[in-house]
Amino acid sequence: MNGYKLFLCVLLLSLPTASSAFTYTYYKPLDSAEDNLLLSWGPFGSLENYNCNLNDYSCSKTNQKNFPKNADIPIPTDQEWYNPGKSLAIYRTLEKTASEKVTRYFLASYAQTQWSSGRQVSITDDIQKIYWPQNNSNEFVYITKEDAKGRRDFVRFNSTENKETARKTVSEYVTNGTLSLDGLWLAYYVPLKDNKKSTVLLHLLSPVQEYRFDYAVPKNWELLSDANRLLTFSASSSRFAFLEDSNNFPVARVVDLENGASPVLNSAEIIAKDTIGMAADLWFSKEDVLLVAGNDKKSALDWHLYSYNISTKQLTSPIPDISYRYEIQQIGNLFLVGKMSGPNLIPVLYDPDTEKYHEFNLEKSTANPTLSKEVMPLKNGFNGVLIKSKKTKISAKTPLVVWLHGGPFRQIAKEYHSYPSYAVYDWVLDQLASQGAVIFKIDYAGSYGYGNDAAYSVVNNVGKRDVADVYDSVKAIKKKLNLKGGVYLMGNSFGGYLGPRTLVAYPKEFSGAIAINGVFEWRTLLNYLRTSLFNTHFDGLYDPNDAAIYNQASITNRVKGLSPRQKIVIIHGMADKTINPDQSYTFHELLKNMGKNTKIVSIPEEDHVFLKPSSIETICKASSEAIGFKTVGAICQFK
Repeated sequence: MNGYKLFLCVLLLSLPTASSAFTYTYYKPLDSAEDNLLLSWGPFGSLENYNCNLNDYSCSKTNQKNFPKNADIPIPTDQEWYNPGKSLAIYRTLEKTASEKVTRYFLASYAQTQWSSGRQVSITDDIQKIYWPQNNSNEFVYITKEDAKGRRDFVRFNSTENKETARKTVSEYVTNGTLSLDGLWLAYYVPLKDNKKSTVLLHLLSPVQEYRFDYAVPKNWELLSDANRLLTFSASSSRFAFLEDSNNFPVARVVDLENGASPVLNSAEIIAKDTIGMAADLWFSKEDVLLVAGNDKKSALDWHLYSYNISTKQLTSPIPDISYRYEIQQIGNLFLVGKMSGPNLIPVLYDPDTEKYHEFNLEKSTANPTLSKEVMPLKNGFNGVLIKSKKTKISAKTPLVVWLHGGPFRQIAKEYHSYPSYAVYDWVLDQLASQGAVIFKIDYAGSYGYGNDAAYSVVNNVGKRDVADVYDSVKAIKKKLNLKGGVYLMGNSFGGYLGPRTLVAYPKEFSGAIAINGVFEWRTLLNYLRTSLFNTHFDGLYDPNDAAIYNQASITNRVKGLSPRQKIVIIHGMADKTINPDQSYTFHELLKNMGKNTKIVSIPEEDHVFLKPSSIETICKASSEAIGFKTVGAICQFK
């Protein structure tokens, strides 16, 4: 019996576990309460729900997706807006008569496990959104929908007196509206239009006062967006912080709102502009402490949670290697932050009192110990990451795979990317490195993390500046490592375009390209998208009388120079709604009819972002075969 137990123990130890599968593990926040957090956690494609205790950082599996809250108003409504505690709500009813539509608004309250039927309030506006103060239940602020002349109103309303107490009309597009916790200040952002941006701060007590930070930028696409938290107030509303990018890099600024002084936004203090490169999120952890998520100005791939003490001017970095995918989220007195750890995006809790962070007891995937990963600064000011197996001995036959990220409003990562849709490609690259390839991930013109100038450098330069960056970077790494084997360009989305475009520009220098959901004809795509970021890159839609920029970017105009030696593998999700799969099929047929070496891999039911582990396995196998590897065993099994 003891011998059997020993044998069973040895057998169990020898079985593979989730922690040794070298997959990609990440999380999604679901819901939070004062002492608990609900999240989905696990390997890509296999997420399970967990209830995590914020006091001891323990987690247990659950079927819950949210915590019990007050039930929805049991009255048929056209729309309703709940306050943060879901104890009050404004709801709208729409009554149709023979001659008109009548909109009425009601205020309902929740008490003793049920909602009141509501009392009508004196609002006749068409409400778009309501902002609720945290500590003031009888007043709220709403913004009206845009009228025919492009105007909208911010209105402060007193529900006890049933009347509005202030109104401000604006004739500009408004995003990121943020209300101070006392309900006295409202801030909003005016995104790029006619090369101008603005941050606006309104004092909502009558008479209404407005303070602005207006600035111009030389290019016309947006580095600050709805994806970031651009505005925040401290808990007592004594300070206001905002992001702006008037001087090449997005920076955090903070201004004092105490003592009735008029805040001068254009002289607001800039936080650590010599240390923080791209500020991407901000939040007050204390009255005089501002948290800023950003990357290191001297090391663009390194993202940190920074803590800045406004009184002492001291800057610290309590959490390194954070994800910039999720905004900072406050739960009680703690802050939830996504942190990268090898092939894992993990949730950690930051305590501003101790300035320490804690991980939950969730099982992580283990990084492959046989791989080395090294950040290599490039001559163009960007970065590359060199990945190879510690067992690989470079020879004349060692293949080099050059990874080109999508975007171009993205960047590479040293380990796994904090975007799950990018991290799975990092897993594929690791599998190629494990088989003996040298991997070189590079940033190029248009990449994120290096400031506005770097991001804008691809405007009117698609197919030129970016191609030159790729060529120069590959030339440098080949010389450094004395690489003489085949060189394969591999990328997704924009990178799926850039790989073949570089191949046709320098067919003698490269052995092939692996294009995943790539663009092969810009004229067709941009005519379909009409107003995308890429339309700006090309200075508008295709004009046959002024087609120089499109011709510069064209792949199809240059495919004649490819020999049978060059391989082009085209991989596309058949349900891609961003880049129509017809782009891939048409390009494949063109190459085939011209006698070129091409293969197409169609993945059913997948959109522009692949969601199934089986799809990642397919990409791994197709990539391995393209560079001459035979995929055997579990090398491309995403467990």
